[in-house]
Amino acid sequence: MRMISDYFGDWTKGTLGRGRFALLYAGIVVVGLAIVFIAFGGMEVGSREAAAKINAMGPAKSGLLMLLVVAMQIAALNIIAKRGRDIGLPGLVTLLIFIALSFGAVAFLGAIGALLALAFVVALLVLPTGMLAKKADA
Repeated sequence: MRMISDYFGDWTKGTLGRGRFALLYAGIVVVGLAIVFIAFGGMEVGSREAAAKINAMGPAKSGLLMLLVVAMQIAALNIIAKRGRDIGLPGLVTLLIFIALSFGAVAFLGAIGALLALAFVVALLVLPTGMLAKKADA
């Protein structure tokens, strides 16, 4: 139950430590890969063959597939914002950086942009709690 709350609850507050973030992000990756292999049989997702398979699924199954993918994206954004707050960044800033890297950089830079987005997630995983927080003056 806590996992569902981590994924979909506390949008404006809450933090995640490194271990919990790694576990939750790995869960999203595993579910995403399972969806690809179940829905597409392991073929390349952006291929014409995959598009034909989605069209052959019918509206109910393809709608369910889309709903699952959107839910996974929402969950990923929520845990990324929580991890950013744990490091000391505002959650919204963390999300904007991730979205810019994920969509903008990938669209313009292709594989290099994807590596930048992955590097950002790894940085979130590696940076310790409170590293970027403002320190109280003694």
